[in-house]
Amino acid sequence: MEVATPREYAALAEGLERDFGRLDGIVHAAVSFGGLTPISMHKPDAWLRAMHVNVNAPFALTQACLPLLGKASDSAVVFVLDNPELLQRAHWGAYGASKAALERFVAILHEETDSGPLRTHAMLPGPMRTALRQLAYFGEDILQRPLPDAAAAAAVYLLSAQGAAARGAILDLRVD
Repeated sequence: MEVATPREYAALAEGLERDFGRLDGIVHAAVSFGGLTPISMHKPDAWLRAMHVNVNAPFALTQACLPLLGKASDSAVVFVLDNPELLQRAHWGAYGASKAALERFVAILHEETDSGPLRTHAMLPGPMRTALRQLAYFGEDILQRPLPDAAAAAAVYLLSAQGAAARGAILDLRVD
């Protein structure tokens, strides 16, 4: 669904409503990262894809599903962020800019939904064994990094009723 159109997101929401009547949660973890690239060499199509997958798709899917999320007595939308200090450095290009935009979107959505049953959460996982990590840190032994299990468990926690304690906060899973 990361490259779907608003019409396709609306159709998905209609199908979910027809089949289930409500939606209890969404986890936005899909990313587009084409590698470290100077702005002067960024291909415009790659930039636009990163913005679409990393910002526009989470916005459009969440917006299409807001009525369904509102039908649940306790619902949550979880967004996976990335290290903001790192992403403002040279060569992080579209990925860095899109993740900064996503972080602002999460803050705004939280402000707009803070008093209702829909909870907005963000999580900041530490380095883990993923294709994105391997592409960004090509000289690193990826096998020395943990599997994404801890991040997945944190997303499940944030989706659960117990996750309400972290409402509106960024759950930082990075280890010093």
